[in-house]
Amino acid sequence: MDAWTIVLVALSVTFLAILIAVVLFMGYLRLILTIASFMGPNTRLVAIGARFTRREEVERLLELGSLSEILSEIRTSGYDLKDVEGMGLEAMETEIERKMVEIISTAFSSLPEAVRPFADAYMLRFDNRVATRVIKAKYAGERPYDIEKKVYPVRFITPEVLRQMVDAATVEEALAVLDATPFGDVPLKTWSATENLVSVDTAMDKVVLEKLMESVRLVDETVKPAVSAFVGMMIDVHNVTSMLRAKNMEIENVEELLVEGGYEVPLWKLKQMMEARSIEEAIAQLEGTSYYQEIRDLRTVKDVERALERYMLKRAEEIARTYYSSAGPTVWFPLAKEYEARNIRALLLGVMKNVRKEFVRDALVVVE
Repeated sequence: MDAWTIVLVALSVTFLAILIAVVLFMGYLRLILTIASFMGPNTRLVAIGARFTRREEVERLLELGSLSEILSEIRTSGYDLKDVEGMGLEAMETEIERKMVEIISTAFSSLPEAVRPFADAYMLRFDNRVATRVIKAKYAGERPYDIEKKVYPVRFITPEVLRQMVDAATVEEALAVLDATPFGDVPLKTWSATENLVSVDTAMDKVVLEKLMESVRLVDETVKPAVSAFVGMMIDVHNVTSMLRAKNMEIENVEELLVEGGYEVPLWKLKQMMEARSIEEAIAQLEGTSYYQEIRDLRTVKDVERALERYMLKRAEEIARTYYSSAGPTVWFPLAKEYEARNIRALLLGVMKNVRKEFVRDALVVVE
C-alpha cells in the first residue's frame, strides 16, 4: 500500500468518524429539543391533574354527603356547575362533559407539533359523542330546540357543522353533514346499508380508533413509543370488550367490530375468544397478556369492562411516568379527565338520588 492510498484510507476513516459523530449529535439534539418542547405543557397537564380519579379523593367526597359541599370541591378542578338540582340529570351530564372537553381542549392547545396528530385524533372521540347524540335525537324525532340543549361544538364538529346537523330534517341529512369531517361518508353509507343506529355507532367508533392508530404513524419518532403503547392498549380493550359483548349477546359478524393494531391481543387471539364456549373460556384465551391478571376471576361482561377501564387508567399513569419527558403525560391526561368526569357524575347522582355508597363506589374508575 503506497503513501497516497494510506492517506486516502485515513481521510475516509476520519470522514466516517465525523459523520457518525454528527449523526449521533443530531439525534441527541433532536431528543433534547423534544424534551425542552414538552417541559411547559407537561408541567401544566400534571398541575391540572385529575384529582377525582384518586381513590382517597373520591372517598372523601363520598363521605361529605352534601350536594353543596361536593359542588364546592369539584369547582376547584374546573367544573363550575350551577343550579345542578334545577337543571335535570341529562343537562347535568351534558354540562359536566362540556366542561371536561373544554379543559382538555385548552390543555391540548399548547402541545408541541410532535404530538399534535394524536391530540387531534383523540378529540375526535368527543366529536363522535356529540354527533351520535344528534343522530339519535333525530331518529327519536326530537325538536332542534331540545337537541341544542344537550350538544356543543368540539373540534371537527364546529358550530356550523353542529347547526347543520341539528337543523337537518332527517337522519340521512344529519349524517350527510359529517362528510365534511374526518368521519367522511362512513356514517351515511352505514345507515343506507343497515338503517341501524347501533351499526352507525360501531362504524363511527371504528373511525375514531383508526384515526388514533394512524396518529401513531404521524407523530414524531421521539414521541412514538408513548403514543404507540397507549393507542395499542385502547384498541386491545375495545376489541376484547366488543368480543365479549358480542359473545354474550350472540351477535354475528363480530369481525366488523374489531380494529387492527392492538398492543398485546392480535386478531387471531380474538377469534379464539369468539370460538370459546363461555365467557370464562374466552377470558382464559387472554392468558399471557397483562389484561388477564385483571379479569381472570370475573364472570360477567360488565365486571370485565369496569376492570379493564381501571386497568387502562392505571396503565396510562405508568406510561406517563415512563415517558414523562415526552408524550407520556399527553396520552394520560385526556383519558384521566374522561374518567374524572364520569366519577363526578356518579358522585353527584348518588347524592341527588340518595344512592347507597357501595353502588356509587362500584361505578367509579379510580386508581390507588
